Amino acid sequence: MKGPIKAVLAIYTCASVFTYGSFFFFPQFVSLSFSGRLIWSIVGFSGLFLSVIVVSKLFIGEWKTRRIGWVKENFSMSFLWISALCFPVTLGNLVRAHVVGASTVIESFGIGISAPYSFWLPLFAITFWSFSGATSFSFLQAFPYESLREYPKKYILPSIALLFILQYNAPLVTGEFNPGDILWLGTIFLLIYHRFRNSLSLILAYVTLYEFPVLWCFGAAWGEAAFFTVLYARVAWSGIAASTLALFKLKGKMDFAKAPNNLEVSRGDPHCFHSRNMWSHYPAVLPQQCHGV
Repeated sequence: MKGPIKAVLAIYTCASVFTYGSFFFFPQFVSLSFSGRLIWSIVGFSGLFLSVIVVSKLFIGEWKTRRIGWVKENFSMSFLWISALCFPVTLGNLVRAHVVGASTVIESFGIGISAPYSFWLPLFAITFWSFSGATSFSFLQAFPYESLREYPKKYILPSIALLFILQYNAPLVTGEFNPGDILWLGTIFLLIYHRFRNSLSLILAYVTLYEFPVLWCFGAAWGEAAFFTVLYARVAWSGIAASTLALFKLKGKMDFAKAPNNLEVSRGDPHCFHSRNMWSHYPAVLPQQCHGV
């Protein structure tokens, strides 16, 4: 068995032990206070981070933050794309809040934490789901993708998606096979990573746009006004992102039609081409093909 495959299997094994072990060996996990959950999530993140570094050096021979998608390249375009694709999610939450009522949504939803809710609950939410997102997208999607990027993507992408779904929310124990999470987190987020290879943008979108419990924490701790403020901000940004992409796409087609010779050689690399118009700023050639990443 080749080194990269061993590295990926080792990380999924570590993740499984922590995720499912939390329920088998720590039955009170689901009833922890928000501070207890935050500490536990930091422990899990730190353990997996250390594991990724160790198995990278052991089985692959080197460790770089590139292996978990922690790079600045393509961050803006990746975040724009994933924000646009989250528009149906944010809009759906807005419609639901108006149809059912924000108070009903807040009262009927919960994350296993009893009232009265701490004033600092939103801060906990942002921090907790940031660590959760980093664990999910950096260690369980980006790392296996980068480690196995030399293999055919038609096999690698479905395998990563399946293994991710079996880890997220420990569905084999909790029974939480959420179709929305499977479609967006297990599929769409992974495809955006495949296109831009930046996990930091996915973590940001996960916390600020996708994850409903983060929104709920604002409403539970600070009231309906805070709930709707955050919700409208989510809808506005994702809607702007979707509109911007549509305009870029239209403009890109027009520019290309008017200037068919608008490709130029990247300085210092005769094999890497970039278009002068904004629409092609996300590379037509994957970064490793141009710069040996």
